Amino acid sequence: MVRIGTFIYPEVMIATEHDSYLYTQVLSLFGTSLSQAIAAVVLIHIQSILVVSIIAKNRLGNETTSFAGVLYPLLIGIISPSATLTPILLGNLFLLLAVNSLFSSYKNPKAVAIIFNTGFFIGVATAFYTPFCVFILLGIIGLLILRSFKFLEKLQYFLGLFCTMLFLGTWRFVKELSLEPMFDLGINFMKFLKPNLDSNVVYYVFLVLVMMIILYVLSLYTMVLSKKNIQVQKKVDILYWVLLFSGVIVILYSPSNAQVLWVAAMPLSMILAIKLSDKKSIFLAEIFHLGLLVMVFIGTLKLIVI
Repeated sequence: MVRIGTFIYPEVMIATEHDSYLYTQVLSLFGTSLSQAIAAVVLIHIQSILVVSIIAKNRLGNETTSFAGVLYPLLIGIISPSATLTPILLGNLFLLLAVNSLFSSYKNPKAVAIIFNTGFFIGVATAFYTPFCVFILLGIIGLLILRSFKFLEKLQYFLGLFCTMLFLGTWRFVKELSLEPMFDLGINFMKFLKPNLDSNVVYYVFLVLVMMIILYVLSLYTMVLSKKNIQVQKKVDILYWVLLFSGVIVILYSPSNAQVLWVAAMPLSMILAIKLSDKKSIFLAEIFHLGLLVMVFIGTLKLIVI
């Protein structure tokens, strides 16, 4: 329901020369606004399930709830109500899979395939949206946090990354395409997030709200880690690293709209869900959920135009 505005006010995503080859190929399968909107809804639903699954499987919260799965699409809706099948949304799916694999490697003596998959998924995410390459460093930091340093494991991780580039390069070679534009970082590098001057007041209200949520989540760091075991503390640390690297993408490689903030929706929703899973926070969670839902409907249905 929170994405109903994309059907009422459809927005067709059109590939540009600077979009990745993989994203261009996927977008070619969804040529109409309706098909793109449906694909985006399916992707967001799958990602919401993954977010809830990661929290539940790793017991990150005090109670098992579905708050993260509710918060994720709401944050997506607030950040950019009308956008549909963007490369960031596709990259987020594989970033979630990478985080899931990374968490699964904790105290796992047979983590060869899991570590390889972590690198592979980050590689695929980068193939969809090139700035996701900053998360390559996240994978290394995550392995150092969760496991003791082993050169062989780092080699397995980089082999996963290499396989992504190998598959993509082989496909381009078969199609007789140039390998040079496989990863294009030049067009927006070091261009800071610019406000859309043509947007209405609601756009700026939503942007300020997202910034306030980010600041609030950062202030929760000590509180979220308190009374948690070592395993949970390490995994929550990784979520904050994801949020940090999301900020790096926003600062160093940003288009002229707020869609790039979608990359932060995953860590924000998970950390907020961990905080709101406390029984003492149930009322706050419901108020927060209702407030976000109202704002999403205002944005997607364009109920206020100022």
